[in-house]
Amino acid sequence: MRIFKIAQINHEQQEFPLLDGIPINKSPALPNDKFKELLSENEYIPKNELKNVIQKQELNFEVFANLLKVSYNDQDYWFEDDDDGDYELVKDIQQWIYDISISDALDILQLKEEDIYADGVGKTLKDFRNNPQNVFHWTTEDKWEDIQKHGVLIGSSGTGINNHSAYGIFTSIDADEYSGGSYGNVCLEINLKEFHRDYGESLNIHIEPEMMERSIRETLADKMGVMESFEGSYDVSPQTIIVNHEIPLRYVQRID
Repeated sequence: MRIFKIAQINHEQQEFPLLDGIPINKSPALPNDKFKELLSENEYIPKNELKNVIQKQELNFEVFANLLKVSYNDQDYWFEDDDDGDYELVKDIQQWIYDISISDALDILQLKEEDIYADGVGKTLKDFRNNPQNVFHWTTEDKWEDIQKHGVLIGSSGTGINNHSAYGIFTSIDADEYSGGSYGNVCLEINLKEFHRDYGESLNIHIEPEMMERSIRETLADKMGVMESFEGSYDVSPQTIIVNHEIPLRYVQRID
């Protein structure tokens, strides 16, 4: 765990673990302050110099992994530790959140993908895996005949630009989402509740990869107090559940 030490108003140093995010002091900055000068002088500010200014002017701050947020005149300023003794001013924190790798974002959040709340599903992936609801799969008459012949519903690769690397049975929690016939005119209901009960373990299911990435970034933005919403592509749905199991026919029912 990375530890950052920030000078406090009492001239002592206090350690902040990852994502501690505890602000100090409510006092406003002094009229003639050094903080404004630091911002105008350079994008790179020596750590000790910035910490001293925070201490002397009693500015509120929070620590998020290698980021330092300083509140000044009702505005938040973000600085990134460059590991060379300086803080670099982050000019666009929204872009920073967008650019950070997913693995780094999860490390900052100290979460796994399955712990992230997925808006389209209404729960975390972990919750859905252990307490699933029925889902719906649209297909063609010919494919429905094959499913009945083989007695099992199997997966396939994604057909969209942004999900072609994903594999499984693409389903939706909303039976009407694909009723327009883009994937066929046969709607199958998959009884995941019964399948999970008989399977006896947490199910191997996922949401669209792009939607998971979006949810992680929005969770990070919310944790950091940044108002941000990341738009998804037109060909992915927040209500899609990708089932990575072969589903026997006894759990599948045609409902159209």
